[in-house]
Amino acid sequence: MPCSFAAVLALYFIWDLPRRRPFVLSASMIMIEFVYMLLTFLYFHLKEKAAAGAMRFQPSIAWIG
Repeated sequence: MPCSFAAVLALYFIWDLPRRRPFVLSASMIMIEFVYMLLTFLYFHLKEKAAAGAMRFQPSIAWIG
């Protein structure tokens, strides 16, 4: 997660260069970062939940078979 945050900040710096103004965390930047963190959290949460579900149901499938 810290690496992704650094990548987003670097992209913002590059995008902000042509304006030639000091770096300020705007509301849009904060919202973009929040949405990105939320999607990342959901992705890993659902991936972990799917893995736990597969591990939970595996013995029952093997037992029925």
